[in-house]
Amino acid sequence: MLEPLDKVTQDEITSKDNIHADETTCKMCDKRLPGKDESEDDVEDIVKYFKRWLFCVYSPELKLAQFFFHKRGRRSRDAILEYLKDVRHKLFLHSDGAPLYKCYDRNNKDRKASGVYELIVRLACLVHIRRPLYKLKDISDDAGRLVDLINRIFHEDEIIKNKFSVPDDIKRERLLVLA
Repeated sequence: MLEPLDKVTQDEITSKDNIHADETTCKMCDKRLPGKDESEDDVEDIVKYFKRWLFCVYSPELKLAQFFFHKRGRRSRDAILEYLKDVRHKLFLHSDGAPLYKCYDRNNKDRKASGVYELIVRLACLVHIRRPLYKLKDISDDAGRLVDLINRIFHEDEIIKNKFSVPDDIKRERLLVLA
C-alpha cells in the first residue's frame, strides 16, 4: 500500500545536502537467499527465520526517515548506490565505516572506476567514531579526552538546535561555536 510513496520519499530525502545512512539486521521469515554461485532455483522452498538487512536513510533537515530492503535484505554496496543514483547536487552522506559506504570516500581510488557519482561525499559519523574510543576511555587518557570532546560537541549542538529553528541559523551557529 505504501509503495507509491517510496520514490517520492526517496526524492525528498535526497533533495537535501546532508543525509545519514545506516543499516541493521532483523529476522525475517523467508526462504534462504541464494549464495554467490547459486540462482533462486537452487534454493529449497523451506521457510525459516533468517537474518536480513534493513537500511535507513534519514534527512535531519526534514526529520524524515526511510527504511528499505535491497534485494530481499542483502547487505550490499549496491543498495546505497541504487538509492543515491539520481542525486544531481553536492550531497554529504554521514555513515559509519562499513565498507559498503566507503565507495563515497574522497580518497577511495576506485571512486571513478566504479562509476560512483562524484558529488556524493561520505563523512564519518561522530557517534560511530566515539564508540571504540568510549571502550578505551578508562585505559587511555587520549581516548578519554576525545570522548569528552565529542560529548561536548553533542551538548553544544543540542543547545544550538534548541535555540534556533531556521536551518541556515543552525548551520551558522554550528560553524561559529563548534569549529
